[in-house]
Amino acid sequence: MKNSIKTRPFAEAMGQAMAFGHAVTTCDIFNSPVNSGYVHGTNEPHESQSTIEDAFNRDQYNCWMETMRHAEDMASARGHDPCTYGVMILRTGNLVFMKVVRHTYVEGRALDNSELESFESDIVVDAVYNIERFDSPIYVGT
Repeated sequence: MKNSIKTRPFAEAMGQAMAFGHAVTTCDIFNSPVNSGYVHGTNEPHESQSTIEDAFNRDQYNCWMETMRHAEDMASARGHDPCTYGVMILRTGNLVFMKVVRHTYVEGRALDNSELESFESDIVVDAVYNIERFDSPIYVGT
């Protein structure tokens, strides 16, 4: 994969996920990974899985781009700001997961949004994650 203005945000996010276990990239104009705030899953799961060995190849980049487009399309379809949607990359052992998430810098707003996600479908969003303290989920309704 060539180093370009399009591949740099992917490589940065994947690198953060490899180093720290997770990375979130929002659908803003820069597509840069965010290092603070709160995230939660969406009621329309859009996920992929690969291994560490394949993490930096062109197929994973294409998958990340597709997931970013899906997140932006989801935001537009719902009438929400696309900057509040993005892609989280999680590394667990030898596996790498990508999924669509919602992001906000305010804990209360993240909790409210996660409850709304749960009301809109049968999929329950039961936790919000502080990006800086990712190992301590904040459970909805507590």
